[in-house]
Amino acid sequence: MSSPSLRDRVNGFLTFIWDGEEKKFLGRGGRNWAEIGAFYLVFYTILLGFFVGMLAVFYQTIDGDRPRLTGESSLLKGNPGMGFKPMPDIESTLLRYSFQNESGFSSCERNHDSFKTYIHFLLLDLSFLSKPHESGSFLRLGYARLQEAQHVTGISPLTRTYAKATADGVAVNCSETNGEKTEEQACAVDYKKLTEQCNEENYFGFGTEGKPCVLLRLNKIFDWIPEPFTEEDVNATDMSDDLKQKVRQKPNNVWIECVGENPADIDNLGADIEYFPEQSFASYYYPYLNQKGYLSPLMFVKFNSVERNVAVMVECRAWAKNIRYDRTEKEGGVHFELLLDP
Repeated sequence: MSSPSLRDRVNGFLTFIWDGEEKKFLGRGGRNWAEIGAFYLVFYTILLGFFVGMLAVFYQTIDGDRPRLTGESSLLKGNPGMGFKPMPDIESTLLRYSFQNESGFSSCERNHDSFKTYIHFLLLDLSFLSKPHESGSFLRLGYARLQEAQHVTGISPLTRTYAKATADGVAVNCSETNGEKTEEQACAVDYKKLTEQCNEENYFGFGTEGKPCVLLRLNKIFDWIPEPFTEEDVNATDMSDDLKQKVRQKPNNVWIECVGENPADIDNLGADIEYFPEQSFASYYYPYLNQKGYLSPLMFVKFNSVERNVAVMVECRAWAKNIRYDRTEKEGGVHFELLLDP
């Protein structure tokens, strides 16, 4: 028996698509297609109804104003963490700045890897790149200028958000009302005091003055309120004597203290450290209840006397009775290094 020719195969395929004699499409008649169509219509309608029903049941367990899991049941276990900016690299906590020399150039060739890193962060600020370069050469911006741009772009987006919120006036100025507010109101961050000495104009301290500012912020935890220290609690802690005196005056606040991790770091960091707008987060910022216009309080820590050309390990810790601290698990504080090259 000979194999069918190409023409026979094509004719057989076309007949399968549409058989004019038996009135069949793809091998099925009209009634057969109607039965299959009705089956799948009913099947997918029931499936859709089941999905919508399960979704409705799921949404019944969710509150639009508060998370389902809070306190110790939440992911953070009711213990706020702390973050800092700028963070040049997610894999590193080193904040490094090299001062520009007299000729306006820095050691780009000797720091090629760092140069590429700062180029990457500079690209985040398109407005900076849009300005014409006076020298006509991108490299003539200088390594120090790139570092300034890196630190500014690391902090500016966040501070601009707070500046806009202050201008909008949605939150209440609780410092003028002695913390009095309704449960639906949020307290505004004093942006003017916050940026009094740490702002874009002075590159947040990473400019030629070499007094870097680091921005700190606690994580938002729903319905969390700092528990005040008692006199016995204060005496039992290892906080500095100066901080103990401040805590006794305002025990309800969340206090922040930045110190060198080791004796050598303490000496190299120096004692001249300033906090803006103050060294604590006022208690009236808490609790966070998803209020309209709520923004977590911020704090700039300005290091005025860091020893140059020495890597200084710094630890900033949050103090409240119900803030657990664990350096290994990075709970209740942050760690970073400062390096100011000559």
